[in-house]
Amino acid sequence: MAAIALLGKTDGYLGNPKVRIPLPGYIEDASKILKNFGQGKRIDELVTSTNRAAEAAVPMGRDLLVSAVRSMNFNDAKNIVQGGETSVTNFFAEKTRPPLGMKFLPVVTQATAKSLDGLYLIIGEEKKRSAKTRSAPAARSSRGCLAL
Repeated sequence: MAAIALLGKTDGYLGNPKVRIPLPGYIEDASKILKNFGQGKRIDELVTSTNRAAEAAVPMGRDLLVSAVRSMNFNDAKNIVQGGETSVTNFFAEKTRPPLGMKFLPVVTQATAKSLDGLYLIIGEEKKRSAKTRSAPAARSSRGCLAL
């Protein structure tokens, strides 16, 4: 199981642009705004934690992949031999995609939730800090207006 060895290690996902997991579209859109407010490090941490979770989850699939091979019948083998370049991949996807998804999802969901909690914590702290800065007496001009 070379794929498990390649992906189930540090930077297996994060360091491989072919499989690296990006932020979902709506979060990616928000991340551009957050980076403008100095939250780039938190966004990078979210991407890293999601990919690290996937790297941790991959070895959990070894047993399912081995089981798929052991349960292979004559027709499966024939389809693989006659099916072309993607026939092995198609076989494994057909036999293991739903149960692998069930195993991987909780690991990735938990890591993503922790990263999002951290991101929202920092957003809240930045909001509080900016509110204090705006309301500080030194931030006001002699006419009582906020200085620009």
